[in-house]
Amino acid sequence: MHSGESYNDNNGDHLRKNSEEILSVALGAGGPFAIAYDSGICVGLGQKGIDVRKANGFIGTSGGAWVEGFIVTDMTDEEVDNIPKISFPNRKHGYLQEIGRGVFDDARSPLVQAATVRLPSRKHLLPSVEILSGDKHDLADIIPASSAIPIGYRPVRINNERYVDGGVRSFTHANRASGAQNLLVVAALAKHFRLSVGPLRNLPVGRALETMANHEMNQWEEQHKGQAHLIRPNRAIGGLVERFTDLFDKKIARRAYDMAIEQSHQLVESRQDLATLALRMSD
Repeated sequence: MHSGESYNDNNGDHLRKNSEEILSVALGAGGPFAIAYDSGICVGLGQKGIDVRKANGFIGTSGGAWVEGFIVTDMTDEEVDNIPKISFPNRKHGYLQEIGRGVFDDARSPLVQAATVRLPSRKHLLPSVEILSGDKHDLADIIPASSAIPIGYRPVRINNERYVDGGVRSFTHANRASGAQNLLVVAALAKHFRLSVGPLRNLPVGRALETMANHEMNQWEEQHKGQAHLIRPNRAIGGLVERFTDLFDKKIARRAYDMAIEQSHQLVESRQDLATLALRMSD
């Protein structure tokens, strides 16, 4: 069945009512590359009538969690551009939370969910996926928690529990998205994402990630009786990343952002499911 600007915290309930639960959004992982791609897609879709600001809820994983934070706090392009470059690796205690606090201050939003993996503790003996909500925690805590890649960053501590990147378990967590008539899934790392590691060249890891995303979308459709729409990079955008470190390259991210806007325009013009969604959201 499935085919692919901003809220203020104090008017979230009003926006939910006006949306009539037409749209829920899942923004996928992939470091700064995903931040750029997911952002470009959201901007471009808005220009074509699919305004993600009208969504009744977001779920973000890693880089996607930052984008949902940008949307609900009404950040401008200039403010996003001025965020300090995120270095990788950086094992300094509280490094990601320092950046998060500088970006989001003490903002909260009931529209935000951040996918994390909670590490074992005395209270919880086994690791597990935990979806942290922006109505119970500061965005400056839960968004870094969703981004704490274990090989590069220390776990983020919230209320005596330690959390790491939700991408450890899934790059979209689309099946955890809130219910709506439509689910928009933006997966920065999908079919055309290939990775070279040491002597191993062009590993087709993106295909496996897209298969998982499709499975999660099917689960969401069965549960909520809605339609899920997948958007992923085309071959040209996916080919920008060849090594893991490319995900953190600001020049690559800038190109991905510009190309994502153009791609989103083309998708709404060429895909009937997205064209129909744009018409519904403009009513």
